[in-house]
Amino acid sequence: MGKILDEMTHLRGDIDRAREGRVQAQQARSEQLADQASAVEGLLAGFAAARANQSAADRASRQQFLAGLGQDINALSQGVRDMMQDLQQARTEQAAAAAEERRAQVEAIADDIRGTLGDFKQTMIAFRSDYLASVNEDAFARAGFVADTATQVADLLGGFRQERSEQAAADVQARLAFIRDLSSQVAAFQNSVAEDLAGVRHLFGGASEIASRSAKPASSSAAAKKPATAPSAAPTKQAGAHEQAQPVANESVTNGSKAPATARKPKKPSAQQDAKAKESKESTAGD
Repeated sequence: MGKILDEMTHLRGDIDRAREGRVQAQQARSEQLADQASAVEGLLAGFAAARANQSAADRASRQQFLAGLGQDINALSQGVRDMMQDLQQARTEQAAAAAEERRAQVEAIADDIRGTLGDFKQTMIAFRSDYLASVNEDAFARAGFVADTATQVADLLGGFRQERSEQAAADVQARLAFIRDLSSQVAAFQNSVAEDLAGVRHLFGGASEIASRSAKPASSSAAAKKPATAPSAAPTKQAGAHEQAQPVANESVTNGSKAPATARKPKKPSAQQDAKAKESKESTAGD
């Protein structure tokens, strides 16, 4: 028990010493903070005093600078006013001298213009007189030229009309000669076609008569009718041949060309037609 009590006593002493150390440390920090606070307050007081002193010095310096600047500006303004006054006076004097010089120049120019106008008037009077004389001469020349031109144009038109009438007469004669030649050609072509048609009619008409003679009549009425019907077929064939030949003739006349060889010359009879013609001749000879 005694040992425990000693340890407790020793522990209590340690705790008290530790508390006293902390208290001392706390007091030391408090004193340090107080010293620092006083130092900061002194620093701030010194800064404010230095700033106030510097502001007062700067204000005094600015006031002095502004006063000097105002004096300089006043002096400069006075100098500018003096300069402008001198310039205005010099300009007035120069303007007066220039105005006098310009007045003299204008008077000289006016004198020159008046002299020039006088000369121009004299020149215009001479020009008008010369122009009137020239106009009269030109009028006579133009009148002569117009008269000559009118005569030449009249002669040219007369010659043109005469040449035109002669050319028209020559063209009429040429057309008449062409129409006569064309008419003779058409007439010759028509004669040729007529001859060809006559040959065709003769060929087909003779064959039909031979056939009618060679056929034996069955009765007297039939023999009387056959000669009447046989010739009717020939005109039909002849009319058909004439109708076939007529367009060819019309086409040849329209085109102004010669008729083709097939229209001018009849076609040669075929072998069957030759045989029928021979048989009809033999039968006619036997009768």
